[in-house]
Amino acid sequence: MPHQITNKDSGGSLPDRSKPERVYDSLKITDTPQQVIHIEWEALSDIFSKMLSGLLGKKIKAQSGREEYYYWIIRLIDTPLIKEELETLFDLAGADEWDREQNDYGEFPILELCQGLCGKLMGKLLPFVPRSTMADSEGVWFISSVTDPVFIEKALPGGMSLIAGTWNEPEYPGIRISLRVPGREDELLCFAEHNNAKPEGKELCIAAYAFDQDEPAHYESYSDPGSVSPNV
Repeated sequence: MPHQITNKDSGGSLPDRSKPERVYDSLKITDTPQQVIHIEWEALSDIFSKMLSGLLGKKIKAQSGREEYYYWIIRLIDTPLIKEELETLFDLAGADEWDREQNDYGEFPILELCQGLCGKLMGKLLPFVPRSTMADSEGVWFISSVTDPVFIEKALPGGMSLIAGTWNEPEYPGIRISLRVPGREDELLCFAEHNNAKPEGKELCIAAYAFDQDEPAHYESYSDPGSVSPNV
């Protein structure tokens, strides 16, 4: 007769077998999702060759490559840029001071574009804003911000665009809309969120901003009578 395991044999009580759902729930990973795209080196080189040629109006052969660890660059093969062309790319990408510093070659020919500037240019093609990029042996990972797991961009006349994105803060999940203007930081226009600090039934709140102000010009519970001001 086979020996049966008892509590005495195991040195204590045996764990109860749980339903699979209980096991899964107890080990659930609750990190905020991110959008990720991996583009291989050959495809990335082709994309930049076509994009730079179209933006600058001359034939450019670009070659993407890994420098060290996670850093990557775009090399311009036989077709250096002049400062005016680099300034055009800065404006189109919305480059910051760090991007400008990393691409400052003085009086030397511009034969490379840095990772930060290239990531911003790729952001014009991707379905989300890449907040970080990381190279590996096969290509480059483009990774969204954890606050923007869902992202939509709608182009407007004059080169501007509207950006709609979600954020998943546990106490204030919501959706925001921002204005994107080339060469400037995105400007938050309005948002709707679930505010747990509000009384029951009034948690859904809306906010709108006025130009050049950091704090909302209007913030109210959506269910409050007269909460939507005609002047906002």
